Amino acid sequence: MEIDMIHADGSVRTVLWNAATLFTAAGAVIATIAQGQDITDWKRAEAALRESERRMTDIFDFLPDATLAIDRHGIVIAWNRAIEAMTGVTKAEMIGKGGYAYAKPFYGEVRPVLVDLVLRDQREIAEKYSHVKRQGDQLYIEVFAPALYNGKGGYIWATATPLYDCKGDILGAIESIRDITAQKKESQELMQAYEELKKTQQQLVHSEKLAMMGTLAAGVAHEINNPISFISTNLHILADYIEKLAAYDQAVAAECVPEEKKGRVDELAAQYTIPALFQDIPSLIGGTSEGVERIKKIVQDLRLFSRPDTGKFEKINITECIESTLSIIYNEIKYKAQLVKEYGEIPLVVGNSRQLSQVFMNILINGAQSIDKYGAITIRTLTREGTVVVEITDTGSGIPEEKIPNIFQPFFSTKPEGKGTGLGLSIVQGIVEKHKGTIEVISAVGKGTMFRVVLPAADAGGQ
Repeated sequence: MEIDMIHADGSVRTVLWNAATLFTAAGAVIATIAQGQDITDWKRAEAALRESERRMTDIFDFLPDATLAIDRHGIVIAWNRAIEAMTGVTKAEMIGKGGYAYAKPFYGEVRPVLVDLVLRDQREIAEKYSHVKRQGDQLYIEVFAPALYNGKGGYIWATATPLYDCKGDILGAIESIRDITAQKKESQELMQAYEELKKTQQQLVHSEKLAMMGTLAAGVAHEINNPISFISTNLHILADYIEKLAAYDQAVAAECVPEEKKGRVDELAAQYTIPALFQDIPSLIGGTSEGVERIKKIVQDLRLFSRPDTGKFEKINITECIESTLSIIYNEIKYKAQLVKEYGEIPLVVGNSRQLSQVFMNILINGAQSIDKYGAITIRTLTREGTVVVEITDTGSGIPEEKIPNIFQPFFSTKPEGKGTGLGLSIVQGIVEKHKGTIEVISAVGKGTMFRVVLPAADAGGQ
């Protein structure tokens, strides 16, 4: 029996008593012997262990994530309240079950799951998941569980890890499961919103491009009209020359007939200045060809700028990109400013020529529009510490200091209402940042503005 007894020091001790009767060989009782053992510390340790187990059970039971544990034979030894709520299967129904029964509430079938992969690193288990991430002895997955919530299914994020004893031997494994269906749906909605935003941004960029093309239309028409005019003039002159040469040719052919017609050749040669015609024809043809090439170049640059952007990046020559842009917008500049080019020897950059052309076009047209009467626009290119620098400076009205921090914000414009969308510089900044570059502005009212675009050089790892 166990008896609580008062110790000499006044404390209460628990004593385990064993008593026995001593007999003679004839069976007569000689005496009774009793032995007592102080088991107070053992009882306290036993109570502490039970309390610890109770607390551990409570902690496990009230974990916020759905959690189960199995022993090394695959028998369920723990099934907490969160997993009861998630699956609709009670602890009483699951404790002691084996044979992968714990998989059925999630997948609708009996099969190995992540917690089994901890104990048995079998390929057929890993193949049940699109990918399993391993960190040390822990495994992680994100997967769709089709049987959850009465077959509605849900996305879960699970972690599994081994359970060790004090010797380091594996006793079993534990798996923690979190429902991420809401987060997944939110993530999908965010991705959809992002795609819609991206589509809207592309539409805005295209709208801005179309708006600029509208601004440039008259100028481009004028630029094309000039070479067309002198092509037309040259063709009329050449037609006249052909008529004169045909008449002269007929006169030459007639020299072999009656004497009275022989003087006609000399008369036409003097009247039409035949030698001068032959000298002038190459010049007319050369001028016509030059005009055709000018039109061809303008149309080609216009097509490059206006066609849909594939977003493809490649190695490009910034100087050629600027020159291509100038061929389209030169009419917008030549009546407002003298164009000064200070091109340096610069390396290639990795980028999209149409996007960068839009950057330079916005900056150059803004610079021209900021000049009141007649000024200058200087384009300077140089290389600096593995980058290509493009500085475009105008002698326009400048930007007030308090407005400079806002010029790259969408829909902000320093132009009069109705004269701009306020998207140009915002798009410019987005393109430059997409090219892993930077753009800055230095401006003073009444003195002008400089935009500095810095892009990584291709040979310096620019992407």
